[in-house]
Amino acid sequence: MWPLSSSVRRMQEDFRNLATDVLASGSGALSDFLFQRESAANFPSPKKFCDAFAKFVAVEFARGELSFADGALLMNRLLGFGAHSISGVALEIFQAFDVGEYQRPAEAAGLVPWQAYTLPSIMALLRREGLWPCA
Repeated sequence: MWPLSSSVRRMQEDFRNLATDVLASGSGALSDFLFQRESAANFPSPKKFCDAFAKFVAVEFARGELSFADGALLMNRLLGFGAHSISGVALEIFQAFDVGEYQRPAEAAGLVPWQAYTLPSIMALLRREGLWPCA
């Protein structure tokens, strides 16, 4: 593992606090919390923020720090915030969570969709992006 710079650690902590506030609110929009954060000023565009926050959610989920339900909620809120800015990696992460949200009629009894679809997709994406294994 490699040491993280202080600016990366600050961004991760800011994202962690943002995620905690959004999850605790139950109904608050991501934008309600975002502009109170230092991290909002660090991104030149909404797309770059969406990509960075989605990667944060994916890594925290893969590490077991976020449940599937919390990760899916955060990605749904991110889509609501960045509907015109979510593409590329952020959209792939959103879709990986989305596919795990429902049981398909043809699936075997006992199959857990997020275990069968979301986790493998997230792990492959993180490896491809050079984010797994992570520090």
